[in-house]
Amino acid sequence: MSVLEKVTELRNQGRNDAEIIQFLKEQRVSPKEINDALSQSQIKAAVGGMQESMMQPQWAPQQQQEEMMQISQEGMPQIPQEYQQEYSQIPQEQQYYQYSPPATTADTISEIVDSIISEKLSEMKKKILILEEARKSDMAKLISVNERLKKVEDTIFNLQASIIRKIGEYGEGIKSINDEMSMMQDSFSKLVNPMINSLRETSKEKGKKSEDKTSLEDLFKKKKSGK
Repeated sequence: MSVLEKVTELRNQGRNDAEIIQFLKEQRVSPKEINDALSQSQIKAAVGGMQESMMQPQWAPQQQQEEMMQISQEGMPQIPQEYQQEYSQIPQEQQYYQYSPPATTADTISEIVDSIISEKLSEMKKKILILEEARKSDMAKLISVNERLKKVEDTIFNLQASIIRKIGEYGEGIKSINDEMSMMQDSFSKLVNPMINSLRETSKEKGKKSEDKTSLEDLFKKKKSGK
């Protein structure tokens, strides 16, 4: 883990600059590296806050420029007095570690901004990939549902066609039965009507003969009574 990463982690844990310097000193980190890491961490935090503020419409560009100028004027974080005294007591052979904090340059800020932008873009790409996979999954489910609905529609259509066909066949069957019954009725009428007429004529003839016989009997009785 680099010194900058250690400083960032310690800041996230809520430690102040004095605690961070003391911790890094115990880790045998050189003063120059501590200074550089603290400076870069401060700039990175400030630029990160500026990047978030750029997404908010209420922050004007002028405010961002003022913040950038403030960062440039602040420069490196102030090292506590105790650490400065200890640093001044370093033996002569270690004096080459003595470091004067450089002014914040545009290149340094640009590098840090590029790093932050790259991280944000990487996160956005991951989120986009997740959304794309979710969209593809939803699209596949939608296609499956559409196919099932199409099958249901086809089944209902075939069922309706079958019912209509059966009703048509049933109607044709009834019509055929009616036609056959009409034909049977006609045939039966043609067969029975002559027989009925013949019976009627026979009955009439028998009635006539009976009347004639009655008349003869009456006439005979009258003649017999006259004698």
